[in-house]
Amino acid sequence: MAEYKSWDDLVDAFYTNKDVQVLVMNDSMIGVISTQYEDFADQIKIIKKYEYKKLVQTQKSTVNVKKDPFVIYVSGISSDDGADSELSDRGLSDVNILAVVNPETRQILLVTTPRDSYIKITGPDGRKGYDKLTHAGNYGVEASMETLEDLYGVNIDYYVKINFSGCVAVVDALGGITIDSEIEFTCGQDASPIPYHFVKGENECDGEMAVAFSRERHAFLAGDFQRGRNQTAAIKAILQKATSPAILTKYSAVLDAVSDMFLTNIPTSTISDIVKMQLSDSKSWNIQTYSINGTTEPPAGQSAAYLEITGLRGASVVYPYADSINTAIKLMSMIQNGEVFDVDEYVESQNQSNN
Repeated sequence: MAEYKSWDDLVDAFYTNKDVQVLVMNDSMIGVISTQYEDFADQIKIIKKYEYKKLVQTQKSTVNVKKDPFVIYVSGISSDDGADSELSDRGLSDVNILAVVNPETRQILLVTTPRDSYIKITGPDGRKGYDKLTHAGNYGVEASMETLEDLYGVNIDYYVKINFSGCVAVVDALGGITIDSEIEFTCGQDASPIPYHFVKGENECDGEMAVAFSRERHAFLAGDFQRGRNQTAAIKAILQKATSPAILTKYSAVLDAVSDMFLTNIPTSTISDIVKMQLSDSKSWNIQTYSINGTTEPPAGQSAAYLEITGLRGASVVYPYADSINTAIKLMSMIQNGEVFDVDEYVESQNQSNN
């Protein structure tokens, strides 16, 4: 029996039809392998599919959302993986945003982590090893949550998982949103069949436009980093619209319209508590964003040969900057501790003090 240490070696043996004629794999791994072998899905023949279901028991949060800080993990499927099919708790997570909420100070911090971040992820049976963040989603939403908890040292209380169809439905149910874009661009075919043009500043978007805005990356020199910032801008716009009095007074109807379009462990009673709190005190929320930065170049000591061994040869990989991770950790702590501040001003002051 031959032993293979990476997916690359295994797939190469399968292609040459020497030692491997049949592969057994998680369905979502087909998409992963296809990013490196473009003809993989066309070259294989699926003999049999088995559906494995298990009851996922996530730890029930005891947080009092009317006064205690809490954290929500927003997981999005921004590729074609499951985009128009039944939403599952497993699958590549291409949008990874932590929303840190302090109900007393009315502050929300949205922290986005690039999907291709090469970090220690939680895999099957709780095993940990270095891989891309998006791959943690293959093992369930709880694996993605644990991965981010380990990275930032925070406890995640709730999650919301949504796909393309769900995002379109949510935005349309809200009556559209206003996205504040930091740059002007036109989306390409990979993001939308319609070449939507977005101006720098406010853009009135329906569901299809909001998804196109969130998906585009090829139009930017910063690529996936800019896409991450755009995704947080879209989430910020959704939160701003969802907390408006016009929506809060009919939130039950809005939730009923999109109840089948996303997965979440947030109890209905908790959502009701948040809505009642906002209706009793209409003070606006200060929603701020922070995006993790990194490099696509392997750091010293991690060569291309190392990536080949780990099965990431030719794949898009992001190495997050340690300083950026530490800044995110500090910002989350400040939000939870009730400090009132502006993220951009804080980051600028930190940069000046380090220079």
